[in-house]
Amino acid sequence: MIKEFEALLEKRVPRGRPVLVACAIWPLARALRQPPDHVAERLIDALIAHVGPDGHVVMPTLVRGYREGFCDLDAESATTGMMTEIFRRRPGVRRSRCVFSSYAIAGRGSAEFALLRPKEVWGEGSHLEWVEKGDGYCLMIGTHPTHSIYLHRMELLAADVIPYRYRKTIAGRVKHEGELHDISETLFVRVLEPEVQQDFTRLLPALVENGMHLDKLHDTPIATMSTAAMRQTVVPILRRDPLAVIANRQDFEGMKARS
Repeated sequence: MIKEFEALLEKRVPRGRPVLVACAIWPLARALRQPPDHVAERLIDALIAHVGPDGHVVMPTLVRGYREGFCDLDAESATTGMMTEIFRRRPGVRRSRCVFSSYAIAGRGSAEFALLRPKEVWGEGSHLEWVEKGDGYCLMIGTHPTHSIYLHRMELLAADVIPYRYRKTIAGRVKHEGELHDISETLFVRVLEPEVQQDFTRLLPALVENGMHLDKLHDTPIATMSTAAMRQTVVPILRRDPLAVIANRQDFEGMKARS
């Protein structure tokens, strides 16, 4: 399995780049009839080896938010799956100092990444922009090909036309790498009324047309695409049709951007 995964990475992802990973490990573990934690460890090893000393492996390690105004990022488990939590706990892996933009990173530039303090979690100076500026790649393992947190940055880049999200600032105290910090983060959140029924799968045909590769590893879907190609594809779509990824678009017709 690892040889096949290594060959796929060699074919699809240039070395020395940041790789933003989304992973559902269970489909592959079932196909291989191996413990999911064992499969996750081997995939992580292969990813780190592939990107090399000048590349980075990045995974979202999102948390549930503050509890009474406090979040312990050193202890809080990731809600983004087993593989991300295993990765987060690895020696040498660092977590970003953000509650609503929590990522784990391995690689030479991890210190810079971990201490980024963006005003907006998907905006200028953010972790997603950092991956983007590094000519990064999105890698989706065992998930739908559109299951990448990077697509949310596309929404923010089209914020002036998006009617179903608005900016909201949340502040609190966090523990990060043994120290306490007071932080404030601005999110681009969905409105509560009317309910937003979001469906990024609608973007798949355009993504494939513009360079997304769809592969399989033991019948488990693997998708890869550069952040540059993804941005060049999705931002124009959202600008032409701000409701392109909304299933209940009739509830938002005629509404103006709230940002």
